[in-house]
Amino acid sequence: MRKHSIIGKITFGLGLIFFIFGCVALLGLSDDSSIIVANKSIAFAYLPLGISLILTSFLYTKKNNK
Repeated sequence: MRKHSIIGKITFGLGLIFFIFGCVALLGLSDDSSIIVANKSIAFAYLPLGISLILTSFLYTKKNNK
């Protein structure tokens, strides 16, 4: 995370949140998962969205000024 820019850190954080919300809803780890995700089809959409945001965050790196 040291090499990420501010936008990269925000993108990584959002991706991680989407991925965790998708996993919690699909696995049923929360007692009331309807607060996090409305239904399982949206949870299935959150997983690839989260993974793609996490992978995209690696494109946003700081520029080295030497």
